[in-house]
Amino acid sequence: METLNILENAKIKEIEYCTAESVHLIAESMKLAWADRLAYDADPRYAEIPRVGLLSKAYARSRFERISLDTAESTVAGNPWQYEQRTTSSTKTSLPIQTERDRNTIHLCVVDKEHNMVSLTHGIYLQVDCGIL
Repeated sequence: METLNILENAKIKEIEYCTAESVHLIAESMKLAWADRLAYDADPRYAEIPRVGLLSKAYARSRFERISLDTAESTVAGNPWQYEQRTTSSTKTSLPIQTERDRNTIHLCVVDKEHNMVSLTHGIYLQVDCGIL
């Protein structure tokens, strides 16, 4: 939903289908939404999630403004909290914005002498996932 909200700002219907421009806009919008998903996805019983902010049209516009038609950007999470429209705070923990240091992925490929193969990719998105506190 966030990706679609971001794309609304591009007037994607007016752009020719399957051109470099349309594919670039879609990819960059998806990257921005994915960065937010990595930063704010959690169990709502234990962490406060900025749902209203993530899905607000104003936040989508602010994310869209980061897209350049000339380059593919390195993407980091935005700050949807300012779009939450809340008057009270919760007792739940707010998730931190993910930093470049927090993002890691491990990939392992193994082939034995009988040609059995295993390929494993494990994403470690926040320090808590790998047990480092």
